Amino acid sequence: MLCRVESVNCIFCGVDDSFPAIQENGFTGRKCRRCGLIYVSPRPSRSEVANLYGHDHASISAGAHIAAESYKRLQARHTLRILRRYATGGQLLEIGPGAGFFLQEARLAGFGPHGIELNPGQLEFIRRLGIPCVAETLAEAFPGRSFDVVYHCDVISHLHDPLAEFIAMHGRLREDGLLMFETGNFGDVRIDKLASVPRFQYPDHLR
Repeated sequence: MLCRVESVNCIFCGVDDSFPAIQENGFTGRKCRRCGLIYVSPRPSRSEVANLYGHDHASISAGAHIAAESYKRLQARHTLRILRRYATGGQLLEIGPGAGFFLQEARLAGFGPHGIELNPGQLEFIRRLGIPCVAETLAEAFPGRSFDVVYHCDVISHLHDPLAEFIAMHGRLREDGLLMFETGNFGDVRIDKLASVPRFQYPDHLR
């Protein structure tokens, strides 16, 4: 059970000018009137969020990630077709790789894959694929190594400070390296249509 929470302003505008847009699992997604971002406030602390993944208590379990192999491989191959327009090889780091199917497909496509994954079940599964993977922060992971590609999919919504993390990702790239990511955008959905979304996975998602 989450017990340590903190109230925050909009992470982009830095102001408290918002209204409740989403209610789920006892958490409120507030929509910033200035930029439209929907963010959770009050939100779990960093340690509470890490605890979700460290004990496999997130909305999507390690088993569910592993069971989605067929879909995840199709998605990975599609993403790699796009990526290979800009990079055809080199060292690749994925943040939050789930069960690691993108990393495995990336290896088949000629990349040297590495992962950062906090869920111990998924971490062990990825390591059994023969892919280097650690449960560490971006600053701690793979010391002394830089990457040709840093990639993440649907991870921004889980980060406490996305802007700081993007700066850190840039710092791990080699010169002319590529940062590639995918994410959804509920802030661009009409308020009257949000009720048709089955779930937002609060508090895993912070925005």
